[in-house]
Amino acid sequence: MLVSEVIMPRMTELEASDLAARAMDAALRKGLHIAVAVVYSARPLLVFRRDRDAFPASIELAIAKARTAATFRRDTKAMQQSLEQGRLSYLALPGALPLAGGVPLMVRGVVIGALGISGASSTEDAELVLAVAHEVGWAGDLA
Repeated sequence: MLVSEVIMPRMTELEASDLAARAMDAALRKGLHIAVAVVYSARPLLVFRRDRDAFPASIELAIAKARTAATFRRDTKAMQQSLEQGRLSYLALPGALPLAGGVPLMVRGVVIGALGISGASSTEDAELVLAVAHEVGWAGDLA
């Protein structure tokens, strides 16, 4: 098979917007005020949404969580747990924010992007981001 015949899955802007809207709706139902970032697998920001009552720092945190999940191809909750268990090397990784609330988005085993959420507690950010990824079927093998 030629490389040109391989079609890699890709997230569209419409799909990313829908994903962000789902996250915002889920947060609203729980009374949470969040910021949501969706990035491509190579980290560029694709879609961003923020509840007007979300704290200002949630803007950069949501983007950083999404970029971290995309870059390291892993749930940022797992990174936070490793850090809490003493794996301090995460603090030295360029561009990494090892805080719960970011997950890679996968289609057919390929990371197509990532979703980052910030504004609630770490636990709530992690639960919400994973629920939304599962809802659209892009959670891959994440727990």
